[in-house]
Amino acid sequence: MIERKIRAGMMLDFPLPTYNSYANDVDILQPVPTLYCHVWREGGFSTSRGVTAGQLYRQGHRNFVWLPYRPGFVTFNALERGDVLSGPFSGCRMLLLEVNGVRQVYHVGTVGKADTPETLRTKRAAHALIGNADVTYICGFSPFENFKPPPDGLPGESVIPRILGLITHNGDMFSILMRKQSGDGNMFRVVDVQAGQPISRADALAFFNV
Repeated sequence: MIERKIRAGMMLDFPLPTYNSYANDVDILQPVPTLYCHVWREGGFSTSRGVTAGQLYRQGHRNFVWLPYRPGFVTFNALERGDVLSGPFSGCRMLLLEVNGVRQVYHVGTVGKADTPETLRTKRAAHALIGNADVTYICGFSPFENFKPPPDGLPGESVIPRILGLITHNGDMFSILMRKQSGDGNMFRVVDVQAGQPISRADALAFFNV
């Protein structure tokens, strides 16, 4: 439901939430601690919003869980409460799988070109995961695919956009494109929000088969 609160045209103060540590630097599949966030409104008729990390809001449709991108790893957390927002994305894929009865969201953290060692190992890990008979593939998509090429920014905005992926508690997928505003802050203009283009299990297996 958080897609209702991140809409095209709004200004969003959104520093990417970070974690002090991960489980380890060895396992490619990286469980990430659950970090609840919410989108707040300045009040009145303002189109500006902000993101606060580390707490839930009393209005559930403002809450989400943040899943970070970690280059060369497949990060994941459970889709237990609310929606999961992740990023940034370029060539990465975002997946929703059911493992041992628990729905989990994955960010397959590819790095650089399609044949870099980091990219190859994350693809192989994702292929093995999806191909596991005990894992149910629910949905998946590439948030970047919605914006190829990305629309031009306005004067003073960043040349490189920030693209986020969202999988809601209901399994709906959305791609979000934002552009950073000039200055040293973390204010972004939400340029566009689009429904994600679904990738079938067969297509996902083919893509990750390297």
